[in-house]
Amino acid sequence: MTETSSAPIIPATKEALPRASVISLAVLPIAAFLVAAAFVAWHPSVETTIALPLPFLSPQIQILAGLVFWVGLTAFAAFNTINLSGKTGWSTSLAPQIAATFLGGPIAGMIAVLGSVDPQEWRGKVHWYMVLGNLANGVLAVCAASVPFLVAGTQSSPLIKFGLMLIGAAAYITVNNLILATILALRYTRPLRRMLSANLVGIGAMYLALAPTTWLMTFLYSAAGPWAVLLTALPLFSIKVAVSRFAQMRESFISTIRSLSNAVEARDRFTSGHSTRVSEIAVDIGRAMGLSDSDVERLEWAGILHDIGKIGVPDAVLMKPGRLTNEEYGIIQQHPVIGHNIVRPIKMLTSELPIILYHHERFDGKGYPDGIAGEDIPLLARVMSVADSFDAMTSQRPYRMVPLTVQETMDEIRRMAGTQFDPVVVAAFEKTVWAQGAEDPRRFVGEEFNQAELSSAAARIAAGYAVVFGPEAGEAAPIPHSKRVDSAA
Repeated sequence: MTETSSAPIIPATKEALPRASVISLAVLPIAAFLVAAAFVAWHPSVETTIALPLPFLSPQIQILAGLVFWVGLTAFAAFNTINLSGKTGWSTSLAPQIAATFLGGPIAGMIAVLGSVDPQEWRGKVHWYMVLGNLANGVLAVCAASVPFLVAGTQSSPLIKFGLMLIGAAAYITVNNLILATILALRYTRPLRRMLSANLVGIGAMYLALAPTTWLMTFLYSAAGPWAVLLTALPLFSIKVAVSRFAQMRESFISTIRSLSNAVEARDRFTSGHSTRVSEIAVDIGRAMGLSDSDVERLEWAGILHDIGKIGVPDAVLMKPGRLTNEEYGIIQQHPVIGHNIVRPIKMLTSELPIILYHHERFDGKGYPDGIAGEDIPLLARVMSVADSFDAMTSQRPYRMVPLTVQETMDEIRRMAGTQFDPVVVAAFEKTVWAQGAEDPRRFVGEEFNQAELSSAAARIAAGYAVVFGPEAGEAAPIPHSKRVDSAA
């Protein structure tokens, strides 16, 4: 599922969106119509500076030909949007849209937005309300970008125009990403602030880099003619290729990580899919705790690689059906260190190293490999510990052919909160869909819970809830996820 942020917010398939997302996409065209009407009333004509200077055409047809030229250039720039992260995409269509706006005014920019329609939309592979939402997003962003043009007019010097274009590009990016972040936040039940921050810092910076090319387009079109603007197709294409290579490298990197994890799990049928599930659980816990997108991504990658060190554990120990001897357990305890040493040369995974090394440390200091305790254990490693333990207990193992149920597992995790696990992390984990269906032993009296009637384990959980959700927290809604834990998994 891909949303593009070059103006569109398009999924690659016709998969349905949550109702809140559909409503917001339906409201967008109404908002775009009202805003567009206001801007047309402010500047009702198309500037003649956008006209295509063909001598055999009338002035009106030259303006129309100029509009067609910029729609075509936008379509060229928008073709084959680059998927950056599975949720957002990137293209260079911003440049010709803003150039058309600064040459012909807001009406010209709105018309240029038509060129950003994705081929999948024309083929009917996207819901109609998403198509309208895409166009509305582009119209609103172009209107924002046209404000500097409308304030300063067309007679400004080239240097002032360059500065105004930077402001216009920033306005376009801000509005575009605000709309995109709102749709994504509603769709994935994520905080708007997190989604907006991720888009503005990441994708927004790449868009802002297109501003000089946008200015060059307008300058060449006015000074040398349309044929000169075609020369900017080369830098646009080069920028697109560079971003595409970056996206391909990132995807190859992730694929390599997964392959390393799969190589370890291929040795043992009991752990097949374990790392993927741990990664998903850890990500959901991180989101429940309100961690930053960068921290959530670290949890995702570290979850996939957290057991990579087991590649150095002999099969006789790793797959032993009975209880381990002290010597064998000592060998198992080396796998976080082995994994740390395997991953350490990979510079892109430097921030994931503490998670891999310390995910078996205990909150009371009785874990391994270093026996550190409490907040001395990195927070993300404490998250990984809960995720890893939950999946291990609810999965079949050589030493336990019948896995625990979700209820039994949650009872054990609650019991170990404050000893093996961080109570705050456990409280956040209970908010996720993985823990749903397991009864909670806590009892509330009015708006407050009676600590005296709680077991010590439940009291620690309650204290964790107070940290995560506030002292008057009740039952929290689960975070949506594509999978539920089955007690027979």
